[in-house]
Amino acid sequence: GGRGKTTLAQLVYNDDKVKAYFEKRVWVCVSDPFDEIKIAKAICGDNAPNSNELDHVLQCVSKSIEGKRFLLVLDNVWTPDCKKWEKLRAPLIQHGAHG
Repeated sequence: GGRGKTTLAQLVYNDDKVKAYFEKRVWVCVSDPFDEIKIAKAICGDNAPNSNELDHVLQCVSKSIEGKRFLLVLDNVWTPDCKKWEKLRAPLIQHGAHG
């Protein structure tokens, strides 16, 4: 902590060229404990389902980014467990636009 990572990410996230390039930008403060459903719902935004079933929320993630270039900033991540990322990562890779 304290190295300026969040400050640098904020500068990039709010840059006008970045805003113009990405069709969707999402900033999620992850914190501890790592909550896949909370992160997925944040990616869905206003269209997030009321469901707390991860597979249902991930379907929403897929639809919200389908064919779009997106920038996703996951701030304050402390979990070293890569397996927790796998279910979240799959729809991001499969449904987002290249670039």
